[in-house]
Amino acid sequence: MFSGCPQKISSKTVASNLINISEQIHATAVELYGNAILLRGEPGSGKSDLAFRLIHEGAKLISDDRVELTYKKSRVYAGSPENINGIIEVRGVGLLEVGFTGLRRFNSWLTSP
Repeated sequence: MFSGCPQKISSKTVASNLINISEQIHATAVELYGNAILLRGEPGSGKSDLAFRLIHEGAKLISDDRVELTYKKSRVYAGSPENINGIIEVRGVGLLEVGFTGLRRFNSWLTSP
């Protein structure tokens, strides 16, 4: 029943009640040591090449070219749109299937100059 008195609700309470907020961005993401790393830059700047080199050294692909960022319970996660799971495009080589990891907590990003 509405009491007629406004109730104070903290932003933390509101954020914790949100189910999902997602946005796709132009980027590449890999998982390294359990954390998502987001690589951003202009088209042709080498995001996929760097990701492929990191994968060769033990990282796992989250998503190439488009990354879905999801805000859930006060944290940001990186994931892949379903239609490009596990596929990376390496310039001069083409599309490669490299496997992928699922949704990972997003902690940092690298921006190319």
